[in-house]
Amino acid sequence: MKKIVALILVSALLLCVIPLGALTVSAETITLNGVTLNYTLDAVNGGITITDCDSSISGDVVIPSEIDGYPVVVIDDGAFLRCELMTSVTIPNTVKTIGVMAFYECKSLKTITIPSSLEYIDTNVFSSGALEAVYITDLEAWCNIDFANCYSNPLFYAHNLYINDVLATDIVIPDSITAIKKMHFIIALRLNLLQFPIRLQVSAQTHSEVAAV
Repeated sequence: MKKIVALILVSALLLCVIPLGALTVSAETITLNGVTLNYTLDAVNGGITITDCDSSISGDVVIPSEIDGYPVVVIDDGAFLRCELMTSVTIPNTVKTIGVMAFYECKSLKTITIPSSLEYIDTNVFSSGALEAVYITDLEAWCNIDFANCYSNPLFYAHNLYINDVLATDIVIPDSITAIKKMHFIIALRLNLLQFPIRLQVSAQTHSEVAAV
């Protein structure tokens, strides 16, 4: 009984000592360059998550790399769902994760710029529509992205990959890449050459996708 009482007292003291803000996530709204975004700040890791936006946004959308001095690290589930007037989106080189259906049913979205910071894209992020081109700056970083499924990869819909603004028709995978994860080079890509390093490990799924190009 004494041990139980002691544990309760310790817990109560900890709640008094630890600031409440360190345990909660603050929700805010901001308008930047005419784009209204809803976001949260994770007080633990100091990163911003874009949770939602004004679905009437249109034209070329550039997601900010930071808000109030904190880096934007996550685009949450459905954050830009049904933004039907958005024609292009540039994701900043701070974002590490894109959530489920983040850009689903963006029917006018033609181009998307993927940063080298990106590590994971969750399921069904994109849907069929106007998507034509994917822009990247770092082929090695692209090869290291973990795609949850084929619908996570914008190349499933877009037929053109641009590396540093140049349309990729011949791709040579860097020697630094030792393994290719699934869904990177999808059958929709129009390539004349796709060359792998000799020691590269390619999954069976990736191999079948490449063979079908």
